[in-house]
This record gives sequence, C-alpha cells and structure tokens, in this order.
Amino acid sequence: RITCLIVKSLVLLENMRAFFLNLFLAVTCTNGARILGYIPTPSYSHQVPFQALWRELSLRGHQVTTITSHPINDHTLTNLTEIDLSPMLQSGTSFNPMEIALLGVIGGFRMFFEQMVDVLGAELAYDPVLDLINGDGRFDLVI
Repeated sequence: RITCLIVKSLVLLENMRAFFLNLFLAVTCTNGARILGYIPTPSYSHQVPFQALWRELSLRGHQVTTITSHPINDHTLTNLTEIDLSPMLQSGTSFNPMEIALLGVIGGFRMFFEQMVDVLGAELAYDPVLDLINGDGRFDLVI
C-alpha cells in the first residue's frame, strides 16, 4: 500500500510539473495573450494564490480578465480587468460543521456539492458574467 501511494504521489507530482511547464511555456512564448481566469470557489483561500499569477501575467503584457470574488483592485494594473462577484454573494452563507457531521461523510459531500452547484449557477447568471459570455470577446487561454 505504501508503495502504491508513493507511485501515485510521484505520478501526480509529474503531472503537476508538466502542467506548470506547459503553462510557463504558453505564457512566455506568446505575445500579449488574452487570458480569462476563473476560480469558481468564492473563498479567500482559493482566490488569493492566483492573484500573484494574474498580476504577473498582466505586468508581462497579457490582457487578463478575471471572474473573482476577491478582486485585487490595483488600478495600476492596466492589463487586468476584474469582474467582481462579491456584490452577488450571499452574506451569511456558511457551512455548519455540526450539520455536516450529523450527515456523515457522504451526506456532507452531497450537501457541499449541492451548495457549490447553487453558487456556480449564481456566478454564471450574474449580469457582468453574462455580458462576458454573450459578448464578442475571445480568449487565447482559460485558467
């Protein structure tokens, strides 16, 4: 079992290396790509790791558009356009750990999945996002 876990970890690590190498090559070998960044989970911990990527891509001349619940709000980044989801997010929506514990593992995952489907549906139905979807914009890369 340990050997199997080690092999799986090495395969995962190799896949991650390949992904980031391809991303690096795509970003450095193109001139002024139009990039759409969308990290659908509206939590700070899921958004912040990508902010450095959006910033650097913008500074390197790429036109970056992000759909985010936690915008950078740096007006010096002239190549960065942010669609701010925070006005449409429901305040007070949270996960109750006790409720999840009572549901068990499968029930907890089901509840989480159902809530995420609702959040994603609301994000994609948000007017500024619909304007982007229905507009004439084209992107070279979607992250």
